[in-house]
Amino acid sequence: MAKPRSIQPYGNSLQVLMDDGSTFLMLPSGGSLWLVASETEATAPPPEPGSEGLSWPFPLSVVTDDYRIPSRPKHDGMDFSGGPAVDGAPIACAGNGVVWRVYDQTAQVGNCVVVDHGTIFGANFKTLYAHMKHYPPVKVGDPVIKGQTLGVVGNTGLSYGAHLHFEVWLNGSGGRAEKVNPRLYVS
Repeated sequence: MAKPRSIQPYGNSLQVLMDDGSTFLMLPSGGSLWLVASETEATAPPPEPGSEGLSWPFPLSVVTDDYRIPSRPKHDGMDFSGGPAVDGAPIACAGNGVVWRVYDQTAQVGNCVVVDHGTIFGANFKTLYAHMKHYPPVKVGDPVIKGQTLGVVGNTGLSYGAHLHFEVWLNGSGGRAEKVNPRLYVS
């Protein structure tokens, strides 16, 4: 069984390096730390905080539901709500890329955009932005830049209040990309 070799701060969480070379990210939750992801679950190493790459669409202070927390083990993204992420707030693109898919009122994600960011840190990344209030103003094939508005926060699809559901997909073609913990790849 692997044992912790070192523990380092990583944003508002802790990164634990094990003696077998695996790395885990632990997040604070109500005074406890929850293991939320292992680097061995993905095929690219996490970027250093503050390095070039993907940025958060909203501040982490307004995350209301995290990636695969114990109470929602199949929740493949992060939810942002409140503060600057209120109903109708503009949603910022996490990085430069091309609009890969635009969905109109699907049962799960409602009005939604998926951006292909190409290769970052040696892996292909896509990001998903779900539950937008209106049909997105961008079209498939449109080039987008980091910070550009993709749409506005809403409550469409399977949603119980206005919020942005944000996912990071890694190294996939078509719809078969691996959904990974955004905290490992976004700074």
